[in-house]
Amino acid sequence: MRASSAKPCSCTRTAARAFATQEGIQAGASRPATSHGLRTVALNFAAATEQTQLRGLATFIEYGGNVYQLLGYTAEADWAGYQGAFTAAHASFQELTDPAALRVQPLKLSIVPLDAAMTLQRFHQRYPSQVSLDEVARLNGVDPAATLARGTLVKRVVGGPLP
Repeated sequence: MRASSAKPCSCTRTAARAFATQEGIQAGASRPATSHGLRTVALNFAAATEQTQLRGLATFIEYGGNVYQLLGYTAEADWAGYQGAFTAAHASFQELTDPAALRVQPLKLSIVPLDAAMTLQRFHQRYPSQVSLDEVARLNGVDPAATLARGTLVKRVVGGPLP
């Protein structure tokens, strides 16, 4: 992230302040910036768990009317080795423009009422899924070799494959 004279919206400042004032968080100063044209506020923090002391980076990014909170944290002893990776990961947040990635559709369940009795394997051939036969069996709570009665509602997974 690079520093900017542009002031972050009050929502990123408010989110950073709410994070920093949580019980158990010791936050450093907040750092307004812009990254890929997006308003951000970042702050380093420390926190204690029952097992260890933690160090981390919290970044709040305004995008599309929402504020996204990115957190990277590790044991205090490992902070020096991870701080750069956390900073780079947070700075990589930007609008998605890759056409292949934008075409990806989420995987969804589709429920099919069977018009005839059939094995799950035949169902899987007739109504292909984005997951294996074994996974379809698990989703439906049946054995992969099961025969299903006419009228049974059977789940399958549909949607676009990842690019």
